[in-house]
Amino acid sequence: MSVCFYGEKIKNEKTPVYLGITLYRTLIFKTHLYKVLTKLKTRIGLINKLASTTWGAPTSVLRTSSLALVYSAAEYCAPVLTGSAHTEEIDIQLRRSMRIISDTVLSTNKQWPPFLHITSSY
Repeated sequence: MSVCFYGEKIKNEKTPVYLGITLYRTLIFKTHLYKVLTKLKTRIGLINKLASTTWGAPTSVLRTSSLALVYSAAEYCAPVLTGSAHTEEIDIQLRRSMRIISDTVLSTNKQWPPFLHITSSY
């Protein structure tokens, strides 16, 4: 297919990027999700370095940093991406960042981790 715009031929792009989302004609978003995945891994590495410093970053700093760096990138256009079969990889990285914040190696059976503790006043 040949498309011209103001006399210039527009080249066909297999995976165009629109508003930061890499599109594919079948709308499975696999390419976009794996780009987000690499971005999350890099940012979680920064959070991990912050958590393992000798002066010890408090939980509130780790939580705020994770929300700003990791969750903001993961949740961009999340309603559109939820139908994709590849979103499990993103969920794994989000759980990894939560384990860094709560200082647990594996999943915990606690009802409320210390940074999410909700107090109620009766």
